[in-house]
Amino acid sequence: THLPLCVWLPLDSTLLGWVGGGASELDGVKSRQAPHCSRSTSLSGSVFSFFRKRCLLEDLNCPSAAMAASATAAGIGAGADRRVQIRGFRGLRSPGLIPFGRPLPAPPFGSSSVIRAVSTFMLRTKNPCGKVPNKLYLVMDDLADEFGIGTLRLTTRQTFQLHGIPKKDLKTVMSTIIKNMGSTLGACGDLNRNVLAPAAPFTKKEYVFAQETAENIATLLTPQSGAYYDLWVDGEKVMSAEPPEVVKARNDNSHGTNFPDLPEPIYGTQFLPRKFKIAVTLPRYVDRLNLTAMACPALPLCPLAITEAERGIPDILKRVRSVFDKVITLFIIQFVGLKYNESVVIRVTGCPNGCARPYMAELGLVGDGPNSYQIWLGGTPNQTRLAKSFMDKVKIQDLEKVLEPLFYNWRIKRERHESFGDFTTRMGFDKLHELVEKWEGPEGLSSRFNLKLFADRQTYEAVANLAKLQNKTAHQLAMEVIRNYVAAQQNGKGK
Repeated sequence: THLPLCVWLPLDSTLLGWVGGGASELDGVKSRQAPHCSRSTSLSGSVFSFFRKRCLLEDLNCPSAAMAASATAAGIGAGADRRVQIRGFRGLRSPGLIPFGRPLPAPPFGSSSVIRAVSTFMLRTKNPCGKVPNKLYLVMDDLADEFGIGTLRLTTRQTFQLHGIPKKDLKTVMSTIIKNMGSTLGACGDLNRNVLAPAAPFTKKEYVFAQETAENIATLLTPQSGAYYDLWVDGEKVMSAEPPEVVKARNDNSHGTNFPDLPEPIYGTQFLPRKFKIAVTLPRYVDRLNLTAMACPALPLCPLAITEAERGIPDILKRVRSVFDKVITLFIIQFVGLKYNESVVIRVTGCPNGCARPYMAELGLVGDGPNSYQIWLGGTPNQTRLAKSFMDKVKIQDLEKVLEPLFYNWRIKRERHESFGDFTTRMGFDKLHELVEKWEGPEGLSSRFNLKLFADRQTYEAVANLAKLQNKTAHQLAMEVIRNYVAAQQNGKGK
């Protein structure tokens, strides 16, 4: 009978005065406190993590009133669209516009600010693996023209978004999607969102396995409340049977983390502290740096971005890997122990809002100007410690001047199994600044050693062709061969 938190609306309990038991005016419509709507505080401190479906039904059946806090019911996959007028808070954001998903500050106590009703919504589907039946695509295309603003948007997380859906048409749009092999259940809110997998239409067993795994995870972590179907298709069940391994996993409480007596055996009553996202991929095509790297969309999609992030991170990771290779080459020459399989958690964001969580990364790049970043250091591989600002206004072309001395000294001065984040914290920023400012490369190395890997073009081309088959550069493959040889010699396995 309850729906978990799924959508964010600016008309939350604080702004409406429901926490204090008062009333607010929504374009002339009085909104009283709804005593039948249960309220609980989630682990993150947000209110109204649960709502009885009666609240949402009353809102849906009242065309003249806004979807108030009870519309933050999970599973519906709809959120307030951008056209939201907030009188009394115009100085806080662009006039009349609220970016979707960004909470508003509460008004001062006793404020008489009036909030205009939300008239349109954004609706997002949930498509594990990015799979979209032809029938669903055609229906989504029609819905965008008939009820939306004429655009059908594809997200980077393999879902559809419809914008500008009027409140009075929500049920029609929702039921049409559900009846045409689609769903919005779990597409928004503080729970697991869409589960991604390689979209390439290959029939290789590893691709099929990744896609099946993604679908099973999505099924396992989908809210179990039947209220979703009660609301949008009048209780009609359109779900297919769950795979037996999913049912077994849901009923497995061997670790004591389930809630077997509740409608939501995995989520319980509080759901998650925030949204959660999962992707299944093929590790052989992913560098160790890429496994933990993250970037926000930034330019050209985000109006808050002041520099690149998502479009720039592939090149940044290649450059970091090149610095790793260079540092490891110095190790090989100096017979220093090798740990090439280690990595660093890197996060890149296009502005200080930090949507890619750079403030918990071992190495965070935070946009502070065109082609310019703050460097943040000191997070941990499992993101349990906040990073700190190390340098400002580092131009993207000067990145290696900062990273090379840091990585080199990490390799030669680290303690046993010490991560990069722990190393930078232990050394202290004063010492690290000194290392960066005085860095001219390892002392005496350039005069004593020749770092050239390839003596002739024929050898280079042969290695390059082999490397291409393994999705590597010639330099990376050559370094791998050298590392394996040196490791074998050091372990007494050389012939």
